Amino acid sequence: TYKADLSIGELDGFLPFQVNLHDVALASKDSTTQDTVVTVSQISSSIDVWGLLQNQVSITGFTVDRPRLWLHSNAEGRMMMLDRRIKAATSSGSAASERWFSQVEVVAPDVVVTNGAVFVTSATSNNTIANLPPQFSLQSINANIFVDWSGQQRYLDIESLTAEPQNLKTRQIKLSGQLYSDQRYLEFNSLYLTLDDSELTINGEIDGANIMEPNVIQQMLAAEYNLSINSDQLFVDDFGDLFPNAPEVDTPLAVEFQAEGNTDSLFVDRAILEMGESVLNVNGVLRDLQNTK
Repeated sequence: TYKADLSIGELDGFLPFQVNLHDVALASKDSTTQDTVVTVSQISSSIDVWGLLQNQVSITGFTVDRPRLWLHSNAEGRMMMLDRRIKAATSSGSAASERWFSQVEVVAPDVVVTNGAVFVTSATSNNTIANLPPQFSLQSINANIFVDWSGQQRYLDIESLTAEPQNLKTRQIKLSGQLYSDQRYLEFNSLYLTLDDSELTINGEIDGANIMEPNVIQQMLAAEYNLSINSDQLFVDDFGDLFPNAPEVDTPLAVEFQAEGNTDSLFVDRAILEMGESVLNVNGVLRDLQNTK
């Protein structure tokens, strides 16, 4: 359990098959302060109750309208959302309930998010990813996703996801493709990422990244990578948030990149850059990537 307060303004629908929650808010809470973590204008879900008999929550439709999520990281770069309560002795009934929730699988073939927003705040500029500012947000988030979620693994088939960043140089983000995550691996399968006018296709895996743990930045710095990135159209300016010191190049690039290793030693098997009639083909080893000097 967590130190948090959950409030629901109104609940209606054809229970238990169809449920609507209005004005939902989740706030972290300690002895002195209370900070809002999530608010949602409306959540609508349709559930196949018979699947509960097989430890499966089959959601035939799930819509989230105007969700707002606030993410904060502390001075050590650890993402802070909710603090766990100190575990006390539990009864056999509550223990059985926890075991059931840890084993249940959630399948939602149609998850729709409309007009969402995520607000990110970092305690210092030293722990942000790839020189992103300490404060930024993603607005106008709209998504259509297939979800298969259990305690051990997560699978997302993203049909479409769009967002408009604020306080970043990038004006629009689009995403589609497949993501798989468990307690060790984060895998990408034909993940199409568009930043403004640049288009990337990402395949591969990250060994040592559990997205359910709060210290994502530290995990990424210590993980092993095996990635393939391709682009038929890449504009350097579109990546100014990630690489602020990149040279100014007006002509779009075609990129083919394949590498494996970690931030201490990354073996680049193939890196091909095409600009107009010019082609650059290199390979080798990149070392000490965490050193920004």
